[in-house]
Amino acid sequence: MDARHLAVVLEDAVANAVRGLINLRRQQVPPPDYVLIEVKGRLPERETAARAWRRWMPFRRRELSIEMFSRYLDLVAQDPDVKGVVLRLGEVGANLPRLQNVRAAITRFRQRGKRVIAYASTLDFPRYYVATAADELVFPESGTFAVTGLASQVVFIKDTLARLGIEADIEAIGEYKTAADPVRRSEMSEAHREMLNALLDSFYTDLLDAIATGRKADTARVQEWIDAAPLLPDEVLERGLADALCYEDELPTHLSQGHGRVTIKPWSEAWRSLRQKPVWHRPQAVGVVSLHGTIVPGESREVPLPVPLVGTQAGAESLARALRRAEKDPRIAAVVLHVDSGGGDALASDLIWREVKRLRERKPVVAYMGDVAASGGYYVLAAADHIVAQSATLTGSIGVIGGKFLARGLYEKLRANPEILHRGRHAVMNLPDDPYTEEERQKVLANMQAVYRLFKQRVAEGRQKSLEEVEEIARGRVWTGRQALEIGLVDELGDFQTAVERAKMLAGLPIDETVPVVPIEAPKRYLPPLAFTDGTLWLEAVLDALRPFLGTRILTLMPWTLRLVG
Repeated sequence: MDARHLAVVLEDAVANAVRGLINLRRQQVPPPDYVLIEVKGRLPERETAARAWRRWMPFRRRELSIEMFSRYLDLVAQDPDVKGVVLRLGEVGANLPRLQNVRAAITRFRQRGKRVIAYASTLDFPRYYVATAADELVFPESGTFAVTGLASQVVFIKDTLARLGIEADIEAIGEYKTAADPVRRSEMSEAHREMLNALLDSFYTDLLDAIATGRKADTARVQEWIDAAPLLPDEVLERGLADALCYEDELPTHLSQGHGRVTIKPWSEAWRSLRQKPVWHRPQAVGVVSLHGTIVPGESREVPLPVPLVGTQAGAESLARALRRAEKDPRIAAVVLHVDSGGGDALASDLIWREVKRLRERKPVVAYMGDVAASGGYYVLAAADHIVAQSATLTGSIGVIGGKFLARGLYEKLRANPEILHRGRHAVMNLPDDPYTEEERQKVLANMQAVYRLFKQRVAEGRQKSLEEVEEIARGRVWTGRQALEIGLVDELGDFQTAVERAKMLAGLPIDETVPVVPIEAPKRYLPPLAFTDGTLWLEAVLDALRPFLGTRILTLMPWTLRLVG
């Protein structure tokens, strides 16, 4: 036994001794029959360092992540005296892939012999989608059922910008590469419409199938329910969309089924009485490198401002350091690259791709897609050994956009008169004063074509396809995970746990043994919340976060994101 293995054994021995003492103490406090877990909010996949500082913001409660939710269910499942959980579903702001991960966690919990009761006073599509994974769905007599369908809206502002004297002089490679269409077109193109309809069809199929399975009905009947909504509570019960009508305070009586009153305690109280089983880890671990947000050159950062492209930014240098750390750490046997990004800077994406390729030569790399891993978000993971996505994950978008905004009309409206002195024939080609000359436009297009060819080469190499095969599924088109599996952009559908299990298999680690999952992160640059009363500070923060894009003209950027509503 080497020193590393011995250290892990000693660490587990101490932890299990503590668990044993806690279990002895908890025998004096009987566990509840059911543990109540409140499910609401954005439900981030994992709690990364990028979000950690928010815990210390005044009056801010810790946000429930899917990782945390799965851990709660695992601890409840370990106690043989607890019958199950009650999920109190609040307002959920998560996209469909995250909701699919919640359903996957619920399914695993039920497979361990525990019951799940879902309670919600309002049932919209996100809440109902989660609730139908439970054993039983309970709804109050005054509740609202508003599962009315899916819709996608794209607002085109080309004419709005024209009224301000602004024009988008932007080129795109691939008829489906619609990232700039809202600012350069007045209406939806046929390719754009075709792509969106295909995505909605895929999402709708996912939703109908899941609800039909949960409610033991066929999809045609589920579609009838949706078309009939909104529905009154009595209609909800009559049609079989819920199992019982009762208020939250009546749940203990309802769950007792006439055999005495059952006890329900919230997680904040119940965890103290849950018994835990001993855990023995292997010395090897699976490392997790997370890439969240817009891909930019330089360092990762997070600015708490609701400005497009600002927010969370994944810097190529920060990601490179994290991937190299995973490569050098002898304890890390395999790596899960968790990507939740619609892309960004093309050069930064290629630099991250290179580090993933280097790492793969030393250790297995499994890519796991979050809500979206498209455009540059797909570029960076194209070199992975194996790619896992949820069926509703947005991916693909293999294409390029580039150009600039023209502000000459705005200058005229403001009666501003910019005067420029320059040296060099093309020194001012990227300034917003004048359109590209024909020679300049050809240079921009040539650069974009070079990036597009390189992007396709990366995908062809990683996916073992010919360039002609990649071109057929590229052209900027966005696919769902379900569609991507069919065309070979994805290897497997599943959640984060699926990716971890695959990483263990590729590393030769026993699937049935506990292996630590270790986050690997490089130090990040944080910009703290600013005093919004000071316009100068606010503008400085926005410009600082946008600076990686101000000198960049070639982007591998996702056109939009789709949210689940209704």
